[in-house]
Amino acid sequence: MPDRADGPIEIEIRNLGGIESLSTSIPSGVTILAGANATNRTSFLRSVAAALGASDAAISLKTDAESGSVTLSFDGQKATREFSQSGGTVHRRGDPLSDAPPLVDTYVSIFATNPARSTIRNGGTGLREVLMRGVDTDAIDAEIQSLKSEQADLEAQLAEIERAQGRLPDKRERRAELADELAETEETIATVEDTIEAYRASEAEIEAAEEYLSTLEETRNKLRQVEREIEETERTRDTLVEERATLEGELESLSVSADRRADLSDRKGALESEIDALESTIAELSDIISHNQSILEDADALDVLGTDDEVVGQLDPSSSTVRCWTCGSEVDRETIESRIETMEAIRAEKNETLQEKRAERESVAEKLAAIEQNQTERERLKRELRETESAIEAEDRSLSELRDRASGLREEVSDLQEQVSETAELRDSDLPEAYERLNRLQHERGQLETRLERVESELTDLEATADQKETVSADLEQVRADLEAARGRVDRIERELIEEFNEQMADLIDLLGYENLSRVWIERLVDGQTTFEIHVVRDTVAGTVYEDTLSTLSESEREIVGIVVALSGYLVHDVKETVPLVLFDSVEAIDAERLAAMLEYVGQKVPYVLTALLPEQADAIDEQTIQAPAFEP
Repeated sequence: MPDRADGPIEIEIRNLGGIESLSTSIPSGVTILAGANATNRTSFLRSVAAALGASDAAISLKTDAESGSVTLSFDGQKATREFSQSGGTVHRRGDPLSDAPPLVDTYVSIFATNPARSTIRNGGTGLREVLMRGVDTDAIDAEIQSLKSEQADLEAQLAEIERAQGRLPDKRERRAELADELAETEETIATVEDTIEAYRASEAEIEAAEEYLSTLEETRNKLRQVEREIEETERTRDTLVEERATLEGELESLSVSADRRADLSDRKGALESEIDALESTIAELSDIISHNQSILEDADALDVLGTDDEVVGQLDPSSSTVRCWTCGSEVDRETIESRIETMEAIRAEKNETLQEKRAERESVAEKLAAIEQNQTERERLKRELRETESAIEAEDRSLSELRDRASGLREEVSDLQEQVSETAELRDSDLPEAYERLNRLQHERGQLETRLERVESELTDLEATADQKETVSADLEQVRADLEAARGRVDRIERELIEEFNEQMADLIDLLGYENLSRVWIERLVDGQTTFEIHVVRDTVAGTVYEDTLSTLSESEREIVGIVVALSGYLVHDVKETVPLVLFDSVEAIDAERLAAMLEYVGQKVPYVLTALLPEQADAIDEQTIQAPAFEP
């Protein structure tokens, strides 16, 4: 049994449908609203639905009124919908009980045009979409896409970390090799310097050689400095070239066809025109329906099981015909009522199409926004690419200048070496060769130091990257868990809906006693796209069973199946937490005995149940001992 509210729901209606003024209340449990056709039962139910949060097409203003309202009060809560008319346009405002019209229309307002009942009448087409309206699948899909993107980023980071770990042994080995080479070079330099120092005993030779050797050493130092600058400039240029390639790749990935943007823009304009036309058509249909209802419903009282006949009489017109408001002729009420039902069905169809067009327009708008964002990113990348090109050109100019300087210094070194070799005082001495060797060794030492410094820097970066593995692995594990949970959320809800429907359907088939109807159940099919397939199983006289289709069910059986679809969505999506009331209308196809059992069953799951019945149905249910609370207008 559901939790019951402490008190009744107080209802006040003014100038809505065919009701001019009404103040009443309904207690918790099952309340039966009894009355003949054209006694404002539909206006009453649709007014209550509007206050609960049904779509704007649920109810309209009384034809001769400029404003109207409906208010529900219970358990310290208050829900209102207000309607006003100016310049031929009806304005709606207020604070309904729910801010989700699709949920109220589908799971609470179980009227003739209810989507759950309609989909069963149509053979079960769109059953999954009806049952899943309580799930924000777009938000779940967006969350899944975000988690998949985050997962890909983390997996890329982890792959980079593992590559870094794989490179560590070779880098460490290379560092050791360079350190050993540098140590050997240092030892050799020390030996050569000792040799040169020994030559200092012969001052005359040294003085003769040192003038040329000093100039030669100075020039070589200049050359080494220029060569280092060339190496550094080449590395900088290589880095800039890599950046340029990266920017060009990113720019290429963001390319957008102008035709694609134009097509989307045209489609958006076409959708907006279609939406305007649909909104205009729905508004016109609502006004026509409202006007016709006001012709039929010109009384203000309602009757329920156990109330005075005088109240019902106030709502039931005494004549069986009415005067047509367009031509003035007498027209059967049934004809107008049939036209109203047809127009209501058309309006519901147009409203459903309107929602689809609005959703498509939002999708197109999002795609256009993404294209604009891509265009902004392309402009930024183009600016960076131009800046990089300029930087590469500057480095090329520097390289050209440095290479020219290096070429000049090499010529100077060659000239000085020739002069040294021609110096008579040094011709018989090993000192020039020692200086030459020392110069080469010092140059090699500088190169080794540079290489070792670079390897150590790379090694530090690799070790820092490898140290992130534990954190990135933990983050990736969490994202994978979140992604699995998000993917399973829709599956879980789908399974809960099917389980709820199958259990309730089994209960009601057993409770209502439909002959030769063994089972009605939903099967969840997953083949690229998830669908719900409804099965009908019948009994034969011989005791065997066979599968049948919805089209072979009686009207009463189909209506029960549609009601169970709506009730399953109501319970699984926890609509009761927001809207503790379910409304029934147009249930005449269900015989009184089964209707009584069905209402009692629903009343065990929903705090408040309000249903409109013809007097003969209400009387028959009373004979079936359904104890409906008194309905006091």
